[in-house]
Amino acid sequence: MTAENDILRYRYQGYLEHAKGYSPKTIDSHLRAIVGFDQFQRGRDFGTITTDQIISFRKHLLEKSSEATGNELSASTIVHTLGALKDFFHWLADTAFPKFDRSAIDYFTPPKRTELNARTRPRRPIATPVDVARMIEATPRDTLEGLRDAAVISLLFLTGIRVGALITLKIKHVRPEARQINQDSNEVQTKFGKNQVTTWFPVGELYETILLQWLDARKASGATDEDPLFPKKPSAFGSHSDEPHSEVPWTSSGPVNGIFKKACREAGLPYFNPHSIRNTLTRLGRTVCRTDEEKKAWSQNLGHKHMRTTDESYGHVDSDRQHELLVALSSRSGNRQRDEALVEAILAAPDDLKNAIEVILRARMPFLGTAS
Repeated sequence: MTAENDILRYRYQGYLEHAKGYSPKTIDSHLRAIVGFDQFQRGRDFGTITTDQIISFRKHLLEKSSEATGNELSASTIVHTLGALKDFFHWLADTAFPKFDRSAIDYFTPPKRTELNARTRPRRPIATPVDVARMIEATPRDTLEGLRDAAVISLLFLTGIRVGALITLKIKHVRPEARQINQDSNEVQTKFGKNQVTTWFPVGELYETILLQWLDARKASGATDEDPLFPKKPSAFGSHSDEPHSEVPWTSSGPVNGIFKKACREAGLPYFNPHSIRNTLTRLGRTVCRTDEEKKAWSQNLGHKHMRTTDESYGHVDSDRQHELLVALSSRSGNRQRDEALVEAILAAPDDLKNAIEVILRARMPFLGTAS
C-alpha cells in the first residue's frame, strides 16, 4: 500500500462519515473492501487501475474462501464488497482522477447469478409467540442472572428494539407508567441516529412483569437512572459497586446472542437470533391489526417511517406458511363455488320447494325473522 492510497482512503472515510452520514459499522465494511482490493493489487496506485485488474479481482473474490468458515465467500459478501468498491472508484473519478476511465468501474458489477443468490439466501427460522413463551419458561428467574436473561428476551419481544440500542439503554430510558422505552439517540445506539419512543407491544403481561421485576432489582441494588439497564459485570447485579467499570454496559451483541442461544437450547428450539424477534412482531401485527391506521402505528413502533419497509424487510412468508395459506384459499374457493351452485339450484327450484327451504332456514336462523 502506498502513502497516496492511504491518503485517499482517509479522505474517503471522512466523506462517508460527514457527507453520507454512514455509521462507523458501515464505514468499516467499506474500508475493509478497499483495503482488500489494495492488498490484492499490491499497493498499485488507485488512479492506474485497469479493467483487466478489476476483472482479475472479481474472479479472485468468486474463488476465495472465507477465513471464518473455510467455505467460499457468501454471495452477499461478494455483492457488498464489489458495491463498496464501485462507490469508491466513482468518488475517486469525481474528486482525484477526473481522467479515470469510468467505463472500467462497471466491471465491479457482480455476476447476475451472484446477485440473485444474495437476494434469495436461505431464511433464518423465525420464532412464534409460543416459541418466545417457551424460551421464557426455559429461563429460570430464581437468580439475578436468570432474571436478567428473561428481561432481555422480554424487552426485545415487548419493543422489537435493535440489539445495539438494547445494550446501550440506561435505567432512565424505561418509562413503566407509560409502558414505553425512550430511545434517545444522544445516549442510545439507534439506527441512523434516530430518536424514537417505543410503546410496548401487546404481547402479554408476563413480559411486562419480568421487565419491571428486573428494573426493581436494578434499583434495589443501588443503581441510578444514569446506570445501564443491563450492566456488563455480574458484580453489579446484587449491589451497586464502587469497583471500576462495574456499571458499564455491554459493548457488543455477543452476550445477548448467548442469552438467546441458551434459552433456545433449553427450550428444545432451533436458534432464533435476537434481531429475528422483529420478524415475529411483524407477523403478529398482521393478525392483530384490523385497520390501516393500526397497521401504520404498529409499523412506526418498529421504527419504520413507511409500512413498505416493515413488509419488505420483515414480512417474508416462509414456505410452510405459504403452503398453509394457499391450502386455506383453495378450500375457501371450493366452498364459494359450492355455495354459488346451491343458490342457483334454489333459484331454479319450484315455488313449493322454495317455500319448504324458507321454512327450514327461518327455523334454523331466527335472525331472518318471520315470513311476511
